[in-house]
Amino acid sequence: MARRREHSAGFIVFREGADGREYLLMRDRRYWSFPKGHLEAGETELEAAHREVREEVGLDGAEPVDGFRHELRYMLPGKGIEKLAVYFAARCPNDPILGPAEVSELRWLRLENALPLLGFEETREMLRAAHEFLNSRAGAE
Repeated sequence: MARRREHSAGFIVFREGADGREYLLMRDRRYWSFPKGHLEAGETELEAAHREVREEVGLDGAEPVDGFRHELRYMLPGKGIEKLAVYFAARCPNDPILGPAEVSELRWLRLENALPLLGFEETREMLRAAHEFLNSRAGAE
């Protein structure tokens, strides 16, 4: 049987506040994560990430930060589906809106509070990498 592949893209959305940087986490039925979804025909990764963040958390005009692109590759257990999920870091231009039924909760969290909620070590590693990247950029600006 041929292995099926799926390709998705999303954003690690952040904002800089008085208390430091916060990340937007969303909870679906089971897990805390970041907005992402499948690429549609003819769509680029960034176009898909913009569409998904708009559909899932009501953010329009997320501002990607040049230079951060992180890939997660994994198999869906018991389904024989190989997943490639690509994430970009994006500054938040406005307040998110809890929208679709598949998203049950949204939270802005500092790194140390976000990490324990993320259900997979690969996702925690990705958030740490984004945080370090953004820190290095902040020092260069």
